[in-house]
Amino acid sequence: MSYKEEIKDYIKTETKQEAKKLKDMSWSDRFWYIWEYYKWHMLGLFLAGCLISVIATSIYNSTLTTQFYCVVINNPMVMRENMDPITVGFKDYMQFGKKDQIFAESLTLPTDGSFDDLALASQGKLAAIIASGDLDVMISDQVIFQRYAEMDSYLDLETVLPPDLLEIVRDRLLYVKNESGQSLACGIDVSGNWLMQSTGIVTEPACFAIMLNTGNLDNCIAMLRFMFESQ
Repeated sequence: MSYKEEIKDYIKTETKQEAKKLKDMSWSDRFWYIWEYYKWHMLGLFLAGCLISVIATSIYNSTLTTQFYCVVINNPMVMRENMDPITVGFKDYMQFGKKDQIFAESLTLPTDGSFDDLALASQGKLAAIIASGDLDVMISDQVIFQRYAEMDSYLDLETVLPPDLLEIVRDRLLYVKNESGQSLACGIDVSGNWLMQSTGIVTEPACFAIMLNTGNLDNCIAMLRFMFESQ
C-alpha cells in the first residue's frame, strides 16, 4: 500500500469511528464533544475566513476611486439630512461608474471653544481627512468657515473658477482675510440653493469652500455647476 493510500485509509477509518461515536450520543453530548475536540480547528477556520475576507476587501477597495468628498459642519437639522442628492444625484450628473465613489457626511463642531468627546472625535476626523488630502469641499456655518479660512485652508475661488461660473456666483462670494491680511474669496454662500433644500442643510449662511489641497478640483467645480446650472 502506498503512502497516499495509507493516509486515505486512515482518514476513512477515523471518519467512521467519529461518526459512530456521535451516533450513540445525545444532541447535547454531540455539541460538547465537537466543541471540546474541534474548537481549535473551528477557530482556525474562522480566523482563516476573516483573513481571506480582509484581503479580498482590501483588493476590491484598491480598485475604487474617490471622486468627491464633502463634509457638512454644524447643520441644525442634521437628523433630517438626506445626502442622496449629493451621493446619488451628483454621481448620476457626472455619469460616474460603479467604482467611482462620492462621500458626503455631517460633523458637529463647537463654536464656543468647548469640546466634549463627540466634538473631539469629529475634530480629529476632520483634521485627518484634511491632512490626507481626501476632503474636497466643506460646507459649514460662518464661525467654522472663518476659522479655517484664517488658517489658509481654502482655495481663492476668483483664481480657480471658470469665468462664466464665477459670474454666476459672484454675488454670493464670501471674502475673508488670510494670515497675511489679504482678502480672498474663499467661499460661496449656498443658503437656499435647491441642493441645500433637497439635502436638508439649513445652515445660514451655508458657506461652501473648496479645500486648498483638494485632489479633485474639476469635480468641485462640477459640483458648483450642478448646484447652480442644473436646475
